[in-house]
Amino acid sequence: MTGPAIAAAAVVVLVAALLALWRRVLVVTVRGGSMTPALHEGDRVVVWRRPGRISAARDLVVVRAPETAYEAAIRPIRIKRLVGRPGDRVPAVISAAQGWDRDFVVPPGRVAVLGDHPRSEDSKQWGLIPADRIVGFVVRMLPPETSEHASHP
Repeated sequence: MTGPAIAAAAVVVLVAALLALWRRVLVVTVRGGSMTPALHEGDRVVVWRRPGRISAARDLVVVRAPETAYEAAIRPIRIKRLVGRPGDRVPAVISAAQGWDRDFVVPPGRVAVLGDHPRSEDSKQWGLIPADRIVGFVVRMLPPETSEHASHP
């Protein structure tokens, strides 16, 4: 291969890698206070898209809000903490809110999620959600945008 051919091949590989990464990574800006104190309004997080994949318990996950969720049409995705995987006992706060037995276990294909703020809308209202509503999981926080950066896209 000649120099220009190698350079062209490298560009193709780089573009393909960036496209693959772009399809897997999502930046989400926090709206609302449901994850306070861990996350605040305006915080930005990097989400690794893994639709339907159940990550480790206590991970922050992005879920598609159930159609019955407050403002589901306006805020279709939500950041929550995964607190129950299939086979786990449902946390007492969810069982109590749903009127379930304290020993209720998360069935296959479902997960329990909670916001860190006690008044968060989550599995206390929604019940256990289908695991395929998981969009991905939070892998890192981004530095806050400054007003200078926010005004220049």
